[in-house]
Amino acid sequence: MAVEAPSEKRTPTGLIIPPHLEGVKVAIVESVGFGLALEALGLFPGDVIYYLEESEHQIKDKLIIEAHYIIAIETFGE
Repeated sequence: MAVEAPSEKRTPTGLIIPPHLEGVKVAIVESVGFGLALEALGLFPGDVIYYLEESEHQIKDKLIIEAHYIIAIETFGE
């Protein structure tokens, strides 16, 4: 008897997003705020982040994501 493996989504750069993370969204970092958590992440403008959908906060025309909801970062340099 065979069981089908769960399908995985792949980003264009090869990052695998498993089915249990269906609520994951993608954004490009435009600017980075201040704080120890952000310094530890090493985020820079232009990086791509993957975050949980429920963490979105819209303020005017900006999307604010709290650092502890970031699941993965694709860094393309400083």
